[in-house]
Amino acid sequence: MPKKTKTSQPQNKNFQKIFDFLQLANDLKFVLRYNHKDVVSDKKDMTASHTWRMALMAMVFSKQMRRRFNLERALKICLVHDLPEAVAGDVTYRDTLDGKISPKEKIRREKAGMKKLTKGLSRDLAQEILGLWQEYGENRTAEAKFVKVLDKVEAAFHGLYMTGNAWKKAPDPAVVHTNSVCGILPEMDPLLRFTKRLLKKECAKAGIPWKKEYDGFSTPTP
Repeated sequence: MPKKTKTSQPQNKNFQKIFDFLQLANDLKFVLRYNHKDVVSDKKDMTASHTWRMALMAMVFSKQMRRRFNLERALKICLVHDLPEAVAGDVTYRDTLDGKISPKEKIRREKAGMKKLTKGLSRDLAQEILGLWQEYGENRTAEAKFVKVLDKVEAAFHGLYMTGNAWKKAPDPAVVHTNSVCGILPEMDPLLRFTKRLLKKECAKAGIPWKKEYDGFSTPTP
């Protein structure tokens, strides 16, 4: 007669902790980015939608990487790179420039957010998530640099569909922010150049002068 299997209490407890983590992370679907409306859909951009498109871009552009590269790791970094915003909210490049929040305070909030998100998880899982998030912040591995490029390019792509008023109010973050990744990963220069060409056209349509500092690439533009 076969033995009856009993539900493992520790396993159920572990599932509950993972579920709690996923519920808290679910708030990324409601974290507003930039506070500007999208012209095409008339919907506001959320951190979760930004993360999803970055992951899709990682799959599409991964073949551009000519060095040793782990796509699975890059996808994981995409998924966790903005995870603390589920707790801390989104702090934009413009917020730090305008002095609304210091870079130090931004980092403090994000670290506190990650601590809250992962505190109930198993040690191994918490360490993996925290490690991937820190890897992105330290920007040392090929995977982290790749994701950093995608983060800026995705934001610029979103900027292409912002209203004219939003562009006239603050075009610099969408354009100059892509410069911050130039030079860290030469393989991605073609994508960065393409993005800048699109942004330049959009600025022209909105009547925004293209500043010299908007042109910034790690290799000469052909």
